[in-house]
Amino acid sequence: MPKTLAELRAEKAAKLPTRSERICLNLELLAKVQELQAEKADVIVEAVGNDNPATVDDEVAESKARVRKGGETTRTEMPARVAEIDAELAALWDQMREYEGDLTLHGISGARWQDYKDQHPPRDGNKSDLRNGGNVVDTTALMADLGDWAKEWDGEPLADGDWDGWLAERIAPADLAGLVKRVVEMQEARVAIPPKALSGSPATTSSGNDVDSPSTSGSPNAD
Repeated sequence: MPKTLAELRAEKAAKLPTRSERICLNLELLAKVQELQAEKADVIVEAVGNDNPATVDDEVAESKARVRKGGETTRTEMPARVAEIDAELAALWDQMREYEGDLTLHGISGARWQDYKDQHPPRDGNKSDLRNGGNVVDTTALMADLGDWAKEWDGEPLADGDWDGWLAERIAPADLAGLVKRVVEMQEARVAIPPKALSGSPATTSSGNDVDSPSTSGSPNAD
């Protein structure tokens, strides 16, 4: 049975939504990983003899290394450099884990979010606003203001000045764009309403609301 208005009034206000993103704060190590991954792809493609390396990832290239000879399936021997790169990557992954953490975003009230959107409307034809902002907000402005939503690192509250002082500078641009998208999804999400249960039977009807369905769900590249 639903609670009465008096019961609801007596309760504490519900907490605003939160979202967490796993982030690595060492861009130098990330760059080294990307360089090694690119080198590995080049080495494999060269070993396979593919003429279009831009369209071949490691797994595809290695699968193409299987050749048929004398009715038997054999495998092109990979250069020793591939194993060396794998070892170097494993060491880099271990180092990167020391800089990983969950960045927690805290939502703001619906009234404040609407005011923010009114002050920073989406730009006509802007791909970022459409892709990451659900075409409801200026994503450039939102990225600059992410500190208003970023509140915790691995459960530890951020201190004043942490975001603008050093934290934002250590986050990869693509991850910043991802955080913008997460903020929009969090703020635009509707609260799921349980389906109404028929008397004496399991719940069979739906309220018509999508479960945790943000208005941005129709935007491209949604998570």
